[in-house]
Amino acid sequence: MKVAFHTLGCKVNQYESDAIKEQFVALGYEIVPYADFADIYIINSCAVTAEAERKSRQFARQAKERNPKARVVVMGCSSSLHPKDWHHITDAVWGTSNREHMAEEIFKDGIFSEDIMKACRYEDLHVEKTPDRIRAYIKIEEGCENYCTYCTIPYVRGKIRSRGIDAIKEEARRLIQDGCREIVITGTEVASYGKDGTHDLCDVVDCIDRIDGEFRIRLSSMSPVFITEKTTQRLSKAKKLCPHFHLSLQSGCDETLSRMGRKYTTSNYLEAVKLLRKNFLSPGITTDIITGFPGETDAEFLKTKEFVKHIGFSRIHVFPYSERPGTVAATMPGSVPVTVRKARAKELIAIGKDMEKNYLASLSGTPATVLIEEEELSGTVGYTQHYIRVQIDGEIGTFRDIIL
Repeated sequence: MKVAFHTLGCKVNQYESDAIKEQFVALGYEIVPYADFADIYIINSCAVTAEAERKSRQFARQAKERNPKARVVVMGCSSSLHPKDWHHITDAVWGTSNREHMAEEIFKDGIFSEDIMKACRYEDLHVEKTPDRIRAYIKIEEGCENYCTYCTIPYVRGKIRSRGIDAIKEEARRLIQDGCREIVITGTEVASYGKDGTHDLCDVVDCIDRIDGEFRIRLSSMSPVFITEKTTQRLSKAKKLCPHFHLSLQSGCDETLSRMGRKYTTSNYLEAVKLLRKNFLSPGITTDIITGFPGETDAEFLKTKEFVKHIGFSRIHVFPYSERPGTVAATMPGSVPVTVRKARAKELIAIGKDMEKNYLASLSGTPATVLIEEEELSGTVGYTQHYIRVQIDGEIGTFRDIIL
């Protein structure tokens, strides 16, 4: 039988889809592209925005149109948030837990989405081989307890549950032996790893760093709260860790951050950046920013622009605020017109492009190592340890030392 997956949203969702695909392959199923005719369609849904949920439902309907007799199943964040809303357009609803034996139970009908807020164990999903042999994501924790006012993630992923460090190390070792050259450590809120146990993120980096082989380690998005003198010093000792850090900002204005429910101030953020630059050589620092959050005045947006320039990011990702039904922010006064949100985003994107040019210029003439990852019409391309895209001739999966 043929099974097709469509995954929306973050790298955690992609990791979980890859793990569940392996379950089906082990049972003799054939994995085919989502656009193909299949017997089973699985949508790994996203709930980060209302638009993401709309797209998730759209893909479910498309599957039924492609093959009316197909079994259509949904899992992931949207189905965890609104399981009953999915039941009329899919045959089964799985949510974000209890999927360790999903392939064996795929022909069960109904809703299998538990109350995620009561979940107390890490779901045993793991990847034996990654579809992309060059880069592999390893999920180390589940759950988030930040409860930002604009976000639904804590309600669809539950409380923090950390994966055993031995299991993390074994998966990394296996993937490296299979040819992986970059391990990306990910999770719902990766810096929260170990808050329910005895280890922390530094321990994870250290244990993977000690594995034999030619590879490197990269961290996914994390809160600036994790960055302290102690943690940066520990991370700087990891020989294979890339000096690239994605620190979530969202706003460069303290008043806006407070309404967002973020757990830091701009002073905290600036201190985190200073520590990274103190302990790493010219680190790439990237971030996410939301424009037009409820109550954001022209003066507050100006503070964000000035703060962003002051930090000097290597790259920024900018998103106009989008109302998320069911969140605190959706009921806040001071809604910013959509046209203003988009105009502010456009301004920040332009600033971001200038900062990226400045960062690249600052590295001109310095040594770098490129991991060649893919082939395009113009040739092979890869990324440096600082996450700079480079076009360079070479064999995919190999490292090349260059001068920028």
